[in-house]
Amino acid sequence: MRPIITALLLAPLAALLCSGASAGSADFVLVDAAARIPPAPIIIPKDAPASIREATKALADYVRQICGTKPGIVEGSPTPLPDRAIWVGLHPELPRLMPGVKLEFAHPEETLIAIGARHVIIAGRDRVTGEKQLEAGTANAVFTFLQKDLGVRWLWPGPLGTDILKQERVSLAATERRFHPPFRHRLLWPRSPIDWHRAHHLQIGSLQFDAGHAFTDWWARYHDEHSDYFAQLPDGTRKPRGEPARVKLCVSNPTVATQWLANAEKAFQSDSSRVMLSAAPNDGDGFCVCLKCRAMDHPDGPTTIFGHVALTDRYVKFWNRLARGLRDRFPGREVWVGTYAYSAYRTPPIAETLEPNIALGYVGSFPFVNEGDRNREKEQWLGWAKQAKAMVYRPNLFHYSGGFIGMPCLALRRTMEDFRFLAENQCVGIEVDTLPQCWGTQAVQNYLMAELAYDPMQDGEALLRDYCDRAFGPAGKAMGVYFTALEEGQYAVLERVKMSSSWAREATEVLQTIYTDAFWSKSEVPLRAAEAAVANAPEIYQQRVDFVRTGHDGAKLQIDVLRAMKQVRSTWGRDPEAIRRADEVCSARDKVFSKYDGLAIKRAKWYIDSRQMADYLDAPSAVMREGKYVGPGKAPDMTGQD
Repeated sequence: MRPIITALLLAPLAALLCSGASAGSADFVLVDAAARIPPAPIIIPKDAPASIREATKALADYVRQICGTKPGIVEGSPTPLPDRAIWVGLHPELPRLMPGVKLEFAHPEETLIAIGARHVIIAGRDRVTGEKQLEAGTANAVFTFLQKDLGVRWLWPGPLGTDILKQERVSLAATERRFHPPFRHRLLWPRSPIDWHRAHHLQIGSLQFDAGHAFTDWWARYHDEHSDYFAQLPDGTRKPRGEPARVKLCVSNPTVATQWLANAEKAFQSDSSRVMLSAAPNDGDGFCVCLKCRAMDHPDGPTTIFGHVALTDRYVKFWNRLARGLRDRFPGREVWVGTYAYSAYRTPPIAETLEPNIALGYVGSFPFVNEGDRNREKEQWLGWAKQAKAMVYRPNLFHYSGGFIGMPCLALRRTMEDFRFLAENQCVGIEVDTLPQCWGTQAVQNYLMAELAYDPMQDGEALLRDYCDRAFGPAGKAMGVYFTALEEGQYAVLERVKMSSSWAREATEVLQTIYTDAFWSKSEVPLRAAEAAVANAPEIYQQRVDFVRTGHDGAKLQIDVLRAMKQVRSTWGRDPEAIRRADEVCSARDKVFSKYDGLAIKRAKWYIDSRQMADYLDAPSAVMREGKYVGPGKAPDMTGQD
């Protein structure tokens, strides 16, 4: 068996959809109510893993929703064999039932959909080790069949966002299609609701990518006996600069590598399916300034956001030591060091070369960044791609765009371009962190990313048109114009925001400058046209346009809240009229937020709390109302009190 990651490197890049004649020229009749032909039974292997069973249940339920009758599910080889059936997974009867269809899979996650006159095969490459499913091609094939052959769309989570074409008769033309995805690691965080993610092939990839911050528990585990493991700070101490989970290490100390390798050896020995372990530094600043660590840096490296030379060469030396150590301990086994190109070590190394068993996750922001930074990040990606054998793109897309306060963050055309760029340049996975889940303003962006994560080479414009037509029916064209207007607004925001830790507060001024009354009025023209277009259309289209309208109104009110709270802050909470106005717009905003159970647009509690944004986005606090306000995040004014 080919190694899990290196097999991908030998596969054709496009991995692409092909079609041809299957074993029969007549259409396969799935169901025909008028002719009293019930749905064809679905047959799964007797020992089918959970992924196949769950996908098959979904397939049967969607067939029920399409035609009104649920097909039966049969486990194992039925006797006698049915004269027509849908075969999910591989079965010993298939070579005889559909001769000429190749049932072997050469590529990771390769899928097969073969439709004949009497039988349908929906299968893929599956790998199970113990209780772990490492590859779930069949489940991916089922959801592809639902989308491509039965026409189901998952526009956004929940019943309203699920589009099903109800039919009394379903017949499928003979065909044979194979596909394997270029990106074998596909995640949009958070991974809920699970059903939406799984339907878009996001839950069931085949690449074990382990590159999270790897040393978050080291201070608690080792600082008593091994203080020398930790970074020396400018004051000479070796302790966390902030919270212990962000402590940095003294990577020039050889015992740090020895400890990591000892831990890794236990992890790999206890799990025969493991292929990767993270060695990514913890988040934040506080890197080691000891002479030996500084000697590992290249003096010609660029200056980082922390004001010192890039630490990439330092960390590549450290990761290389770990990568060689893993190979020495596990000769003949596929073992990888996972890590990030991030923070002070995001730019490519100048003098060092990566060992071949290092998988790199590049933490960027494109397409949600200004054009200059977008191009620079792509140049950095290409610099790493010349060395790394496996790269994953792990962007922070919505941190600088207004996404977490519900703004309509759409970068649709750039997403089409950038996902294709990644597929053409050494990318084996994509992991977007973190979705704000304001679906009323961002559903089309999330949908586009999900679909392109599975097939980045498909026609993005056709995908977008299909989304608009299926979601909004007669209002599809108008909604396409509306989304383009929002996209232009987002690009204007991105050209003005700064990528910095203090961005959240600074950006409130940019957002107010771009999202003006004139902007909302202009973007509302196609939205109103869409509302008029569905006035006499089926109710489902009216509800979906209203869902987007809810996001639009909520985002607009968020800007009103920013303006009102700015007035409250500027008057130190001592202007009753400013307080009254802020209460009024916050109440109106919260009423909109409550529609659709907060799915259309909502308050991002963790974002507001972690960045101390309550004085910008929440109603006036008690401190403000009492006239004791002295500034965001500052203690109240207690002057004159006992």
